[in-house]
Amino acid sequence: MTLGVLGTEWSAWAGIFFLLVFSTAIYLGWYFYFCGRSSGVLYSGIAAQVAFVGQVLGVMLVMGWLGILRPIPLAAMCALITTGVYLLGVRPHWRTVLDRNRAFIAWLRTVRVPLWAVLLGVLMAGLVARNIFWGWFLPPFQRDDIAYHLPILGNIIQNAAIRYFPSPAERISFFPINSELFQAWHFIFVGSDKLVDLAFLPGILAGGAALYGTSRRFGFSRRASLAGWAVFAFTPMVFLQQLGSYNDAWMASLFLCGAYLVVSMKPASARADDIQTAILAGICSGVILGTKFSGALSSLAIGVLILLFLVRRMLADRQWERPNSKAVLSGILVPLLVVLALTAAYGAYPLIRNTIHAGNPLAPVEVKIGSRILWEGKPEDEFLAIGSEEAFQNAGNGLELAYSTWFEREYLIYDPNNGGTGPLWLFIGIPGAILWVWESIRRRNAAAIALSILSLMILVFTPAQWRPRYMLPLLLLCGLGGALLFDALRSWPRRILAGGLVLAAAFVTIASLRPAPLEAGKAMALVFDRDDKQRNAAYVHPTNEFYEWVEERTAGAPAVIVYGRWVDVYPLFGSDLRNTVLSPAAYSAEAWGRALAESGADLVVVAGGSPEEEWTRESGVFTQVFQYDSWSVWEKN
Repeated sequence: MTLGVLGTEWSAWAGIFFLLVFSTAIYLGWYFYFCGRSSGVLYSGIAAQVAFVGQVLGVMLVMGWLGILRPIPLAAMCALITTGVYLLGVRPHWRTVLDRNRAFIAWLRTVRVPLWAVLLGVLMAGLVARNIFWGWFLPPFQRDDIAYHLPILGNIIQNAAIRYFPSPAERISFFPINSELFQAWHFIFVGSDKLVDLAFLPGILAGGAALYGTSRRFGFSRRASLAGWAVFAFTPMVFLQQLGSYNDAWMASLFLCGAYLVVSMKPASARADDIQTAILAGICSGVILGTKFSGALSSLAIGVLILLFLVRRMLADRQWERPNSKAVLSGILVPLLVVLALTAAYGAYPLIRNTIHAGNPLAPVEVKIGSRILWEGKPEDEFLAIGSEEAFQNAGNGLELAYSTWFEREYLIYDPNNGGTGPLWLFIGIPGAILWVWESIRRRNAAAIALSILSLMILVFTPAQWRPRYMLPLLLLCGLGGALLFDALRSWPRRILAGGLVLAAAFVTIASLRPAPLEAGKAMALVFDRDDKQRNAAYVHPTNEFYEWVEERTAGAPAVIVYGRWVDVYPLFGSDLRNTVLSPAAYSAEAWGRALAESGADLVVVAGGSPEEEWTRESGVFTQVFQYDSWSVWEKN
């Protein structure tokens, strides 16, 4: 049964309502907790988002390792923690919470907001509404969603466990899991993938707020800080990654949150405040590491940044000369150990899993220094993202590739691999970043120099840094540089820059309203002609006729499906993960036959001409029932 014209079942509505209310209660508990201390509203909001992610992922990781990752135990454990936060952390300081928020509301009423800032806010509200609209009505449709991000989610939920899942698609077996696990939070209570593409939206908005807050910490005006925020917020890769499983913008936002929390450390804070900052920074660091292996550089940068701030404070106060120098040293070591422990807790699992099953913590990619191979795997050039080939053909080395993609010579506005920086990055962000680095050195601002060096370190050592989406952490410098550039101007040059911000943001907004790469007709058909049962990945896949057949075959009778090489996995699950989808751990005729027998497979999905097709035919147990292009479906006799 469905409710109204949206085509959503009552059970899904109930799950969505529970998810939103429960998530809000968890977030507000942490927000009130930080407000009750010596934290401002902005700091409390950002810290609460980090704590929310830390609580949800921490509980899900532990339950996944124990094999009990199911809705009721998950909700019960999160509710228990949140109840403790309210009773022990919020209730004793409730008067302070009320006073601080009342004072903030009163201050808001006195603030004069310039017209250009209002227009930027309206455009951002439109972008958020745009993403919520498409996230609600469209199924997962982006290439990486279907190929490996959401199959990882499906495996975890169906098994109620986090473990090694064998697959011929190596990224399903060896990719880090934190972003997929966080998306699973948005599935497990709803019972369908309706909201998983919107999982990262709050975190990315918090990243923008963190960039604004960092600008303020460095003394820029509110208007200049808004200009720096705009460079981040209206970079197409950022807001378009609010919709889908691409996790680069979410990682960059966690990096911005970590940097903001560290630079917000007080010159002479108490040990408890340092530990609080270390916990939040450690969550950011660990979640990033467990989201993508290239995020290790951002994790390292957060750890180094907090070390530099602690040492700088010690040197400034000449604390090492005091009799209790051992206590001073522990004041540095204890927060660092907290950061390291949390980084390992949230990020070490995929490294350990890959070492056990492949002998390479960064599997399946080959790791080498110069010509020396540290861990065997596939060379990096065998993992080219689909659509990258044209850029490789048009530019021969890293600098030429960066020039081609950062300046969008091949693609305009957005391409997940070869573009997506947008006009604000090019005309304000990068010039501002150059100015920021220069001024940091000229003024000998240690904190600014540290941020600059660490951000540039990420740029230099990240593999394939010519892909703009891998370089989103660089937006920290671009945003701070944009704020510096805005504050450096006066009178009509500043007004021209403000007008340019609005025009560029409007151009990006209008040019990106339709969700590429879907055709307009197909997107509209999904919105107006189908209900939630028919809004699933099978209907948006490039070879959708093949996956539609599987979808319709299993709609009333869930099946066990075994798949082979060169098959996109996620559309086989169904939007409610009703089908059990798996693959053998080893690929040989014996292993394939054993997998078919032990799994009780109802359907086998293979690519034409693959060894698995021949092995299935030779089994004598399955008959081919459908073929489309290069793929075929076999059904048990």
